[in-house]
Order: sequence, then C-alpha cells, then structure tokens
Amino acid sequence: MTIYKFKDLTDEEKHSHFLQIVLRNSIWCARPDSLNDEDEFKFRVDYEPSPRTAQLLSKVIAQYRTTNYLPPHLSASLALKNEKLEVIAVPIIDDIVNKCRATIGITSFSITKTDVHLWEEYGGKGNGVCVEINIPDHLVGQSYHRVHYVSEKIFHVDSFLESALFPDRAFENILLTKTKKWAQEEEIRFIGNRQDVKLIFDGQISEVTFGPNVPTHTLEKLVAHIANHCSANDIRITKLSAKGANQRIQADAAAAQSLAGSSSSGQAGLPMGWNEINVTSWQEFTDALDPVLDAYKGHVFPVYVFRGQPDASWLLQPSLLRQLRSVADPVVARKIEELLETEFTAQAALFPETESVWLALLAAGKTELWAYMQHHGCPTRLLDWTASAYVAAYFAVDQLPDRDGALFVVAPKAIDQHGEQCNPDMGEVTDDHLIDPSSPECVVFTWPHFRSRRLVAQQGHFSVSTKILAAHDRPILEGCQTISARRPGHITQQKIIIAAELKLVILQQLRAMNIAPHALFPSLDGLGKSLSDLARLRAALASGPG
Repeated sequence: MTIYKFKDLTDEEKHSHFLQIVLRNSIWCARPDSLNDEDEFKFRVDYEPSPRTAQLLSKVIAQYRTTNYLPPHLSASLALKNEKLEVIAVPIIDDIVNKCRATIGITSFSITKTDVHLWEEYGGKGNGVCVEINIPDHLVGQSYHRVHYVSEKIFHVDSFLESALFPDRAFENILLTKTKKWAQEEEIRFIGNRQDVKLIFDGQISEVTFGPNVPTHTLEKLVAHIANHCSANDIRITKLSAKGANQRIQADAAAAQSLAGSSSSGQAGLPMGWNEINVTSWQEFTDALDPVLDAYKGHVFPVYVFRGQPDASWLLQPSLLRQLRSVADPVVARKIEELLETEFTAQAALFPETESVWLALLAAGKTELWAYMQHHGCPTRLLDWTASAYVAAYFAVDQLPDRDGALFVVAPKAIDQHGEQCNPDMGEVTDDHLIDPSSPECVVFTWPHFRSRRLVAQQGHFSVSTKILAAHDRPILEGCQTISARRPGHITQQKIIIAAELKLVILQQLRAMNIAPHALFPSLDGLGKSLSDLARLRAALASGPG
C-alpha cells in the first residue's frame, strides 16, 4: 500500500524532521491530544442495549468485579433491567479514553498526494514536501489503519465493552473515526504504544516531492542532504510546478540535483552530496573517524579540518550569511559587512586588550581582522573549523539534544588544488578578491597569525568564500569531487551524522578526554559552561536506570 507524509518546510528549525524521515526511516509518534482535530475525543454514546449487550456486560463484570455476590450473567441482567448500563459503562469509557491519551502514539499519513487541501494544510501552502512510502500490505489493519468518516461520532456501548475485554484494540472507536469534514484527507494512521518518540517505520520510501513554493536555497540545501541517499536507494526526487499540484517537472535523483539549481550568484547546482555515515554508538563514531585519523601518521600539518554543527540539516553558513538571509544583493551585503568593519575598528581600539595587536591587525588584511572580530562575537564571513576531530565533535553534540548533529571532515588541500585548477589566473585569494562581487566563487582555508588563547585551545582554522552570500558546501564538494576522481580511495570529504540519542554519550566521553568548555574556552565563562555541561550529564545519569 502506498501512503504519503506531508511536511511543512516553512520553519527551517524543523527541516531535520523531514531529513530523519528520508535518511533514517524515522518518524515522530505524537500524543493524540496534540493532533489538529479539536473533536478527537468528542463523541456520543448510544446506551440502548443490543442483543449482544447482556453477554458483553457479563464478561466485563466477570473481569472487573471485586465480589462474588452474584454470578456475572445475573449481575448483567439486573443492571440492564434496572437501567444501570450507563452507570456501569461511563467509568469504563473514561478509563479507555484516558489510556488512549496517555499511552497511544499516532502518526498521520494520507493515501493521496494530489489534494490541494493537503498541500495547503500540511505542506506549507506549497512550501513543503510530500514523502511517498510503500508499506507492506499485511501491516494494514495491524499497525496502519484507515480512518473512517461519519456524519456524527456516535458509538454504541457494545464497542466500548469489547474494548474493555480486548485493550489492545481499545483505540479503534475513538482514534479511527472522524467526522466527514476531514474526509478529503483520506487519512491513514500509524498507531503505536509509545508517544512523543521517534520510531523507525516499516516501509520503503519511493519518492520525495517538493512543493512549488519551496525557495531555491531551501531546495538546494535539502537536496544536497538527500541526493546521494536517494540515488543509492532508488528514491525519486521531484518538484511540482506552480501550475498544478499534480504536474511533475523532475523524475529522478540525478535530475533533482540539477533541480537544486543555481545559487543567488548563478552557479551550477551541487554536483554531489556529502559522503554520509550515520552513527548511533560511541564505537560506531570512533570507527567512522579511524580512517581519517590514520591519515595523520607522518604528518604534522593538518591533513583534515573538522567542523561540528548541532543540527545535521544545516548548511555550512558563516555567521554573517545567517544574519543576511533576507539580503539577495551581494553589493548590499558587502556594504553591511563594511559597516561592521568600520564600527569595529572605530571602537575596538578604545579597549585595553587590543593595544598590543591593533596596528598589526589593521595591516594584516581582511581575514585577520575578521578572525579578531569573530572572536569577540561579531558576525563575519569566516566559518570556524578545527584541526581536532574531537573538538569539532564537542560542537556537534553540545546543543540541540533532540536533533541529530553532524561532524564535517574536509581535506583542505583538495580544495586548494581544485581552486588553482579552476582559476589559474586568480593566484592567491587577496582582499580585493574577497570584496569584489565579480570574483569567481572560491572557498579557501586559512588560519590567522594572531591567535587568541581560545583559538589555540580549539586548534582553530577558518574557511572563507569570495561570495559573501554563498554557503561553503558547493565549492567544497566540487573541489572534493574533482580531486576524488583522480585519487580514488582517498577520503576528501565526509559527514558523520550523530544520532540525537548519542549526543550525551559523546559529551561524556569527550569530557573524560578533557575536551570540555573549561579547556576550549579558557576563561571563567568557559568554567561556567563546563559546569553547565556537568549538570546535564549528572541529571541524565540520575534519571537513567539504576
């Protein structure tokens, strides 16, 4: 059976929910009370006895009675004769409702993907995505259930008496019946016995369809994450046109990569995605790092640089780019960047800690100044990296405990070699290249000559792009792909996806290695942050088993 899951992509913070569905077959199982039908638990009960009521009531009395005063069948007959059926049934019904609310988890799907209402209501008004999933037929009626639509939710008391006798089917009346105003959704519900958790669903994803109003930068980012996985698993990536929800304009994963299209600077779509490794244990994490760390044998200069991000769905975006999301014109962006430089240089010299380095910084060039500005919290075009995989791992796991994190691995020499080959006349990237909007897109790695204690502790490096409004993923992946083609078997890039439930484990392991805020941020602030982490770890330990 084919079912469809719609996700709204309007909120970037929730993109990780979509990625977990596609990359991990993982979906959120919600509490029934959190669903959008305000009448979920509103219904009427028909207490008129049927020919089966006496027998069902007798069995319920036999199961729940606390005294042997009368045989169950006689107690049932007397209850019906004295019109006490409702009195007996109401607490049973209340108990069934309360158990549904407290224990049942639900995920909603549809059996159609073309309905405009579904795209409007659940697909972000076109700024969303629809995931096509094929589930085994034998699971229909077991864990996946069709919702029935009625004019009015009226249940006969017999159905609740049956539910009391067979608790595993108690949800059928309440949670699988809705009024006809919802009928066009043609809903299928996954019913589980856990709620507010991510569950692995049984089924094979066959297609991912983006809505017609998904912005180019969002499409580009998400396609970059899923293209390799979809290609390897025969999952089509498509996009609807603005002319109609049933008009497909792309049909396969390869075409979908070009569908990601050009960035605001007019460059071609991503040539490939990151080589992703999903890890769910500390052993898997260290195993994923072993081939990279082995490359350091005999080398002093960093063979790889690493970056940790707490949300695996995020692009490699410097802090300035994140601040300028609403700016489309690189000339305007550069003026804002220049304003920040001017204000910083005009005021920073007033502070005593700048006295020993200030004149040297001003003479050293843009990247040195930006590094100093970023050290003090100002957004810049620089993206932080580190020569230590474990330092990067800390930044991947320290925040957003409910989301998968990512550890990026890049061979900077591969990027440098690719840049030299693509732009042989450009030479070394200078300040002029960085501030000229017409410069060809290029990302270079650098490390400042003026290093703070924090930068030294974190073994810090930076990447910088000649395009102020461009994320760093595209040129890095292009460079790595080119060099990888010439050096098969060599790791040039990698992205280790760290499962959300693994974050505290890694945080604890890193702390044992003295990779904690008191070491990474050598100051009182770092000590305070380190103690905050310690509190989280102790709290998790206290709430765990034993």
